[in-house]
Amino acid sequence: MHRRKITLAIAFVGFVIFGGLAAKQTLFNREAYVERYTDGRVIPAGGLLVNPNGLSGLSNDTEGDFRKLYRAIDAYVTAKGTLPDDPRSLIPFTQDWPVGRRITEEALYTPDYRKSDVYSPKDEKFNYLWAYRSPRADGTAKPPRPPSGERDVWLYTETYVRERKRVFRDGSSVTHPKGRYVVLWSDGTVEKVGFDRLVTAPSGASGEAYFFKGEAGSVKAMHPSTAGEAKRGKWWPEPNQNQRPDLSTG
Repeated sequence: MHRRKITLAIAFVGFVIFGGLAAKQTLFNREAYVERYTDGRVIPAGGLLVNPNGLSGLSNDTEGDFRKLYRAIDAYVTAKGTLPDDPRSLIPFTQDWPVGRRITEEALYTPDYRKSDVYSPKDEKFNYLWAYRSPRADGTAKPPRPPSGERDVWLYTETYVRERKRVFRDGSSVTHPKGRYVVLWSDGTVEKVGFDRLVTAPSGASGEAYFFKGEAGSVKAMHPSTAGEAKRGKWWPEPNQNQRPDLSTG
């Protein structure tokens, strides 16, 4: 009798294992079960945090870069009456300035970008967003010096904003955004801005562009951005992803 119970127990365990493998294989065949993220990392049962250390160990040098860049842009506008079309032209423009004030290649980017959610090797050495080259929300060009009472955003960066995206084996994902944008205004103010100051406005035929509350040229069609809201969605297949993730079960 005792042996029979052991045999039945072994059979039950085998049934559970076989059933679990069969269910998993069914999901796998339907492309609804993924054990690995696109970069090869194994997805635990509780989900995988895609960029777990994105806001730790940062140099936070962007504010210093922005203050240095503002002095150079302001001098450029005074000398030439226009904003620099290519910010890299500030390097030769300031080459005779004192060493601590001149613009070098290092002032045009932050190494913190390597830990960002949107890192791309091709942007590593030129990763600030030069907003003064884009029109205002009302479609007009940003003037070199805004009239009294108006401000434009000249530069900003998303380097310190994180989606905190967690992906799961069934292809679903959830995000809980955190962080702040670093913004350089046309009056020289450098500010850390939260999601509550981010707004969107129509751009082009059917797109939208991001702006910050307080920018000149606002339009009635502006509305608060949802960038700071928690969201649920699908991580796989990723939009515009040409390469399928590793579906191996080994």
